[in-house]
This record gives sequence, C-alpha cells and structure tokens, in this order.
Amino acid sequence: MVMEAMEMSLKALLDSKALLKWEPTLWQLAADVAQGMAYLHDRAVLHRDLKPANVLLGAAPRYMAKVSDFGESRQLRAADGALVQTTGEMTMVGT
Repeated sequence: MVMEAMEMSLKALLDSKALLKWEPTLWQLAADVAQGMAYLHDRAVLHRDLKPANVLLGAAPRYMAKVSDFGESRQLRAADGALVQTTGEMTMVGT
C-alpha cells in the first residue's frame, strides 16, 4: 500500500495552541473537509467517524486537509447503483 505523507492531524494542530486565523487557514481547512465529504457522499459512502484526528494535514502554511480512516465507513450503493440493504451493521459507531 502506498500513501501520501501528511505532516500531522487536525487534532494535533488544534492541540498545539498555534495561532490560527480564520482567513484563510481555517476557512480553507473547512472547505477541504467539506469537499472530501461531498466526494464520499456523491459515491454513496458514509464515513461514520469524522473527527479532528481523522483529518490529516499537509505542510504549513497551506495545511491541505484530507479525510482519512475509513475503517467504519460503509458503501450505500452496490456496483449496479442499487441501494444496499441496511442491516444491524449500520448502527451508530465512531467517537
């Protein structure tokens, strides 16, 4: 498996007490996460565990955000486009 190297998580950045400004840093991080989630939802995938620790960041000052950790995610559509029947595995999960 090959993965892109990311500098830190959003949780680590927030815990670092670094002085962050809404313009442009935090707005761009929020937009990156929203775009990643929209991509998943367009493909009928539920992440089910979105939190700061599961948002990885690139190098400063841009901090490009990417959603990670798909261990709890579920596909809602089959390859033919039909909705997948939900079962007990679709119960509330995550942190």
